[in-house]
Amino acid sequence: MLGIVFFPVICCWFLLRRGYSDHLRIVAFLWAAIALVIGLVSIANP
Repeated sequence: MLGIVFFPVICCWFLLRRGYSDHLRIVAFLWAAIALVIGLVSIANP
């Protein structure tokens, strides 16, 4: 679970395996998308 918080883009792919709920997958991929956007915006606007 901590991997999703600190490394969302990498760790959310592991949630595609069986045994994880759809709710957890949606939250993890949304968090990964938000983290990616924030990272890209901070690189573009230093």
